[in-house]
Amino acid sequence: MNIAIVIGISNYFNYSEGQEIIAPQKDASRIDKLLKATQKYQNILYITENTTATSVKDQIRSFLQSYDKQEIEIEEVFYYFSGHGILEDQEFYMLCSDYDKSKKNTTTLQNSEIDSFIRVLEPKLTVKIIDACFSGYRYLKDNSFGYGGNISSEKTLKNVIFMASSHDDQQSQMMGEDSFFTAKFIEGALSVKIGGKVLYRDIQGFIADEFRSMITQRPFFTTQNTGTEVFTEYTEAMQALREEFYPETIGEIENEDLLQQEKDGILGEAKSLDDKVLVDKIDKILAKQDALFVEEGVINTTLEDIKKTLLNYKISDQIVDTFYQINFSWDKKLSDIAKSPKLLRMADIENWSDKYLIKVDRKTETVQQPVSNFSRQLLGFAFFESMGMGEVEKQKPYSLRASHSLPYDVVLIEFQPNNKLSLSPFFGIIALVHSETQILILFHKGIMIKDAWRHFTIDWDSLNWNKQNYRWKDIIQNPTILWEKFLNETIQEIREYLVELT
Repeated sequence: MNIAIVIGISNYFNYSEGQEIIAPQKDASRIDKLLKATQKYQNILYITENTTATSVKDQIRSFLQSYDKQEIEIEEVFYYFSGHGILEDQEFYMLCSDYDKSKKNTTTLQNSEIDSFIRVLEPKLTVKIIDACFSGYRYLKDNSFGYGGNISSEKTLKNVIFMASSHDDQQSQMMGEDSFFTAKFIEGALSVKIGGKVLYRDIQGFIADEFRSMITQRPFFTTQNTGTEVFTEYTEAMQALREEFYPETIGEIENEDLLQQEKDGILGEAKSLDDKVLVDKIDKILAKQDALFVEEGVINTTLEDIKKTLLNYKISDQIVDTFYQINFSWDKKLSDIAKSPKLLRMADIENWSDKYLIKVDRKTETVQQPVSNFSRQLLGFAFFESMGMGEVEKQKPYSLRASHSLPYDVVLIEFQPNNKLSLSPFFGIIALVHSETQILILFHKGIMIKDAWRHFTIDWDSLNWNKQNYRWKDIIQNPTILWEKFLNETIQEIREYLVELT
């Protein structure tokens, strides 16, 4: 029997780093969908509400003890957590909603405590996925300085796979409403199948590739297993979930896979083929790649047509139209919205400058690098001070700009109240990042904040971006992709805001 525990804690009552983080609850929901799509787990404990420590521990104990009492043989326990985390005294703590620094042991889930809960069942395989800052916790009994290693032997924890989103001196990054590590775990699980099977080690490999260029965050993997453990047989439900999570890129991904297979075939056959056959095969590959290109003039015309459509746009919702008017502006550039820290972080993490016609400007900063508790206790804090090892130079993004301009890079949409001083204005942003064949569309919608007497502005620090990737050919064929769904969602949000006033 296979069972799972999925925990996402977004609300924090007392934690100084923020009372709410959107990503964990979203992360848990997506992981829950993934596990259900595998059709492997007979029961999943899903916790995103009532997330005080007492409540969470009670739910976990009750869930696991129910199987202990039935004396059911457990093949696998899958444990997932997303939320805040801290590392102290060689112990990693997953913070619950009521976290209190002075009551650390009773307002958190300790990593070793989760082990003790699971150990009772003596599962053949324990999988722990932790998406939290400082989560790369080494519970080792050897003196290895390498990344990873073997988990200390426990009689009742036979095989263990531990994946943490970052090392014990690093913070974990978010992309809009998703945590980057969880997003890549899910993407890997839905895309790396060998002979119809998805292995845990293949998911690890996918994640490692996605993080290979990051300095500020590197996942941490620790295993005590054979390396052949199967996450799941690839199911039709997983294929459907892949299409749900990546609806706009699924065809593109499959086409790229087919192209790569054809390229691999050419390389394998090159020695046995004569030049004429080889030329024909190469020509077919290039024809498929060239078909993705669209003339610049066609792109510009399409964008100008979209602009004309939006300038004539009328709010169809009667309630919203009564109280708000819509205004569009086209003069902002990508460099103007780069004042959003999360946008810059996303551009840096995803290497936009390698994929799109965009420049990410970086500068070198000297920052205080946290020293891991493991190293501090091993070598002593005085050692690090004497060696000046607390400070490091890091390259950080500070601006971005398009290296090739479109008729417009950013559409700013404002919904201003119609002579109602007690109503707040809303806004939406559509930003375009592009290559010659692809376009990444960034979206954010929200409410403006008051910063002066009867004056509202955008709080750039708080913006959470959603994004969709398309081929230019898709936009040419269906220009409403660029704006229709986003505008409808924004208007619906304003409608709900007005209805709540009643």
